[in-house]
Amino acid sequence: MAQRLSLHTATMMCLAGLLTACTGPRVDLYPMDARAKAEIVGAYPSPGVAPAAPATVVAPPVQATAQTVPEVRVNRYTTVAAQPTVNEVLPLQAVVRLNYPRKVQTIEQALSYTLMRSGYHLSPSGSLDEMRFRQLPLPESQRILGPYTVERVLQTLIGSEWVLTVNHPARLVSFAKGPSGQGAPEPLIPASSSHFVTGQGQLVSPVAAGR
Repeated sequence: MAQRLSLHTATMMCLAGLLTACTGPRVDLYPMDARAKAEIVGAYPSPGVAPAAPATVVAPPVQATAQTVPEVRVNRYTTVAAQPTVNEVLPLQAVVRLNYPRKVQTIEQALSYTLMRSGYHLSPSGSLDEMRFRQLPLPESQRILGPYTVERVLQTLIGSEWVLTVNHPARLVSFAKGPSGQGAPEPLIPASSSHFVTGQGQLVSPVAAGR
């Protein structure tokens, strides 16, 4: 009889232990982080529950940036902007230093010599007064000019009584007589290195024809 009671007691204790294990706190034998659990739950939704819509990521608006000029490497340490210089786009704005040779005797010859490498040409005389003016001798004080722009040199040669006119499509330069003082140039100041149109401050000097 005592042996039966002991067996019954042991059986009851085992059942009580099993019930305690089932109703007690759950022990996770394979722990995982919250993100992994969320992915599993999302991949296998509960019956009758619609899966949550994926979150939409809205990218911030892209601000328009200023167009930059591409650069070209010319050697190991130097790059230059891939765009034309001022004197390439506007030949009459190129800075020159002129020393007219002795064979340049008249104002017309000096004007033609100044335009020699600019791609522009002096237009024919339009009036008798202009023809006479062109044949006047070149002042000795104007045999050495610059560094100025080509346009400024032309205006200096024709003086204050004439107005310089440029026909850019035809590449022709002419001048007409205007009111007194209308064509007077501003005081000329030798250009410093900051006034040069080339990156290295290079002066463009035309050479005599035939050289």
